[in-house]
Amino acid sequence: MNVTARALADRAAVAVLALALCGTATCSLAQSGTPDKPTVRVVVQSLMQATLSAEIAARITRMPFRDGDAFRKGDVLVAFDCDIFEAQRDKVEAELKAAQAKLDNDRQLAATRSIGALEVILSEVSLQRAQAELRMARINTDRCVINAPWSGRVVTRKAQELEVAKLHQEVLSIVSTEAMEVMAVVPAQWLRSMKPGQMFDLRIDETGSRHSAQIVAVGSQVDAVSQTINVRARIAADPKLLPGMTGDAQLR
Repeated sequence: MNVTARALADRAAVAVLALALCGTATCSLAQSGTPDKPTVRVVVQSLMQATLSAEIAARITRMPFRDGDAFRKGDVLVAFDCDIFEAQRDKVEAELKAAQAKLDNDRQLAATRSIGALEVILSEVSLQRAQAELRMARINTDRCVINAPWSGRVVTRKAQELEVAKLHQEVLSIVSTEAMEVMAVVPAQWLRSMKPGQMFDLRIDETGSRHSAQIVAVGSQVDAVSQTINVRARIAADPKLLPGMTGDAQLR
């Protein structure tokens, strides 16, 4: 796709989003609110979401959380059968001890000129190789468990216990419910008075609850087709709020 075609496609995508949130290509303010306090549509989004993948090929032994379950930071989300990787780590640890003992012995022999400097150098290299292999083995054992990077909820389980996960296979999608924001597509004319730090009053459709949100960023480009611009606002965490919810917003 050339630069011109890509730019047109990007503009069309923004126009579609504007239509979905505002209802018209120009985000007509006459449809809701009052002339002095017009409203716009907003979408609740999570600042953190991820699809976790298996970093090793192994059988899944534990997935304690199901779709919709809440978890805390540090909880075990996925555990894999790690017997073979632990055995490899133990083997390398033994080889490291042997390499260290040989190096110590060679240094003593070199001090009495029983062996040459080359033998000592080779022993040092063998020790360094064993240390590197141990680091790799420990990385593999660390990958046997996936811990929650933050508190949130499970979106979708993409694998099940007892299944053998392939390398880089997606196993779990998660989303944070603590760090939330709302995104709005607002008329470009609002740039005359809108600025970061300004407050929005929100009413969420799905719950009927009311919230306050603070503008943290105003888009860097006005869409030429819809004459709108994106705005992001930070909203306080609330158990009622879920990503994907929509609502109405008014500037204070």
